[in-house]
Amino acid sequence: MKKQQLKSLQTKNDLKAAAAQLFSERGYVATSIQDIVQLSGYSIGAFYGHFASKQELATTLWMDIMLADIEETAKLGLEIPDRDTFIDYLVTHAQMIRENALLEAITPHCVFPPELQKNITDNARHYLTMLVTAIRNWNPNVSEETALNCASAVHCLISSYTQSNVAQFIQITQDGLRMLITKLMILE
Repeated sequence: MKKQQLKSLQTKNDLKAAAAQLFSERGYVATSIQDIVQLSGYSIGAFYGHFASKQELATTLWMDIMLADIEETAKLGLEIPDRDTFIDYLVTHAQMIRENALLEAITPHCVFPPELQKNITDNARHYLTMLVTAIRNWNPNVSEETALNCASAVHCLISSYTQSNVAQFIQITQDGLRMLITKLMILE
């Protein structure tokens, strides 16, 4: 990478870090672009050289966090040999996402154009494959279709739980999530 490209990447990362801090502390609405550039030490022009809007920046932060998280969860999930430990991992991880102040602040304001939706869908498939693999490991006689249906239900439950601030009509507790996932994962 050339020196100018490295500098540009550093600027973008500094702007994202400043925005993440401010969105977490103040919320999305109470944070202005001026606040972000002031904290980061860059100009408004530098901001608009990297992001078209505050909303685009928030969406970029969401994508950075969630896609890295999905990738890590899918990888680590396959390394857990015990079903109960796996379920605890999913529930604990979902709780961590649910309590993330930055995600809570930005999620309602994110807009996902088709190219980002495709990226999210591809990563969700990776996560779903991990769930199917785990279900089939612990229930070797279950069909691929049944495993996929159960994995899809688990994925929907986890998504609903972590997005409770967005989908307020879905109320599920951490214990409820654990119980439902356990029922879906044990197909004996």
